[in-house]
Amino acid sequence: MISLTRLRPEFWGDEPDKERFFQRAMVEALYQVGRLLGLSSCDDESCVMSAANGIGDVDKKQIDYCQSCRLGLGL
Repeated sequence: MISLTRLRPEFWGDEPDKERFFQRAMVEALYQVGRLLGLSSCDDESCVMSAANGIGDVDKKQIDYCQSCRLGLGL
């Protein structure tokens, strides 16, 4: 389960943006799936498995696992 409240741009005082919200939600969902499958945090800031210490860190992530994390998943 993930909370979506803090992923909404309007939570941070920005205009509502469905595309940005969707990307953030996908990134966080894929992060949680990775954790369930045994992956730990990744040093690649663009990887969904990188640690996020704020919404800016979430926005740096791509909706994908890096090559190293893919290998960890057997992909």
